[in-house]
Amino acid sequence: MPAEMIGGKCSIELFYDGETGIEEILGRDDSLDFARVFYWHSCKQHPARLIMLCDRAHVLARSDWPDTMP
Repeated sequence: MPAEMIGGKCSIELFYDGETGIEEILGRDDSLDFARVFYWHSCKQHPARLIMLCDRAHVLARSDWPDTMP
């Protein structure tokens, strides 16, 4: 089973440069609080990359849109 289908409802996704698609699912968890912490950590590790925090198909935060930070 692909990694994208395993885990919780919240995911942290790293995108290729230019927002051309998901390069890697960095993590998944059912706890939004834990996913939020992991999202912040991922943004610090990859400051020049697009990272999204998603709750299933809904984007909760994007690293390139500071207003969406949870």
